[in-house]
Amino acid sequence: MSKPAQEEPPILLGLTLGGYFLGLVLLKTLGFILAPIPIAMCVLRGQKQRIPFFIMVAGLAGVMSLALGRVTLVLPIMLTAALGIPIAHAVQRRTPYLPLVMVITATMLVIQFAEMALQWTALSDQRERLLNMIHVQLSGNALLTGELSEGREIQLNIQVWVLKHWNDVFIGLTISAALIGACCILGWIYRAMFRSGIEPNGSFAQFRPNEYVVWLAIVVTAIGYYNYHEPNAILQNFSYNTAPGLITLYSLSGLAIVFHAMRLWRPHPILMFVVLLAFFWTGGMVTLTFLGLFDTWGDFRKRMNERAQMANDSHDDFE
Repeated sequence: MSKPAQEEPPILLGLTLGGYFLGLVLLKTLGFILAPIPIAMCVLRGQKQRIPFFIMVAGLAGVMSLALGRVTLVLPIMLTAALGIPIAHAVQRRTPYLPLVMVITATMLVIQFAEMALQWTALSDQRERLLNMIHVQLSGNALLTGELSEGREIQLNIQVWVLKHWNDVFIGLTISAALIGACCILGWIYRAMFRSGIEPNGSFAQFRPNEYVVWLAIVVTAIGYYNYHEPNAILQNFSYNTAPGLITLYSLSGLAIVFHAMRLWRPHPILMFVVLLAFFWTGGMVTLTFLGLFDTWGDFRKRMNERAQMANDSHDDFE
């Protein structure tokens, strides 16, 4: 599936590496999403000789992050970047979309948890500093002078809650970030493949959790309800860590349903924009989560396909 290497001016490679370096440094944590993409594209385009340059630049970006006082390690960002090689080979072998997403997520989790374990003390100190900064912004003077809007105040209070309950939520938040990152990585790679005339095996529109996961969601909801009335440290830790991952999983499934509908019916771009704007303005995250959850029983994409097929059949009969 890979193409023969194309000769490009060295200055173009230099600019690409420079942009890659700046992206990894400026995006901070989000740089882990960017890191594997160029290397995967090198494999798919038959430009494997460029891979060492990208891995070295990823390491330099890690060094720069350390120089800027950020809590990070050089090796994790290099390992994440090198993850682009097996991802590209899996895409070439036409590995189905959902299993590939799960493998990428699991691999990124191993790297992220290893980094957290090695930097736990430094990360704790960083959280304390951040918590103090937020408390300053939420101080009485800031509120009285109107420096903080109501929305900003709510956002800061949420950050305070997360930082104070970090030990109860960090596993779930890390899983959520890794899952979203895996979808973004494959989405970028698949889009580039489509532009090159190559069709991968599957797409994000097919994202759908296993039906048995809904039982875990039901159990977590029950445990959360019980913990609310009868607080228990173990139950709280389990429910708080599991809930973010489940919310992300089902919200991604809901978003995949929306993407499937757009691909199936291809609405007018203006109508699509208006619908999406209204959708997210009215609490899109909650809507997506429930849409993905109830898809377990409704199988909405199957019903959409049946409706589209019936419409096509009736159109053919009319002609």
